[in-house]
Amino acid sequence: GRLYSELFEDLPHRNEYPDYYKLVKHPRSLAMVAAKMEKRAYPDLHQWMTDMKLVFENALSFNVPGSRIFRDAKLL
Repeated sequence: GRLYSELFEDLPHRNEYPDYYKLVKHPRSLAMVAAKMEKRAYPDLHQWMTDMKLVFENALSFNVPGSRIFRDAKLL
């Protein structure tokens, strides 16, 4: 099998996907969430959950339905 989360580890490269940064107002990646967790920067579970949801909601709003990343975001 494959790791479904790997496409969400890092943000898309700004040079390759400039439209992503025009459309997505609050970019988040799993690496960003992990870094905030390591710094204990989340005051509560709700803030953590908000960022986690953003990772996948951003992917759903930017990517074409039916694409691999769209399907993975929906699954996760």
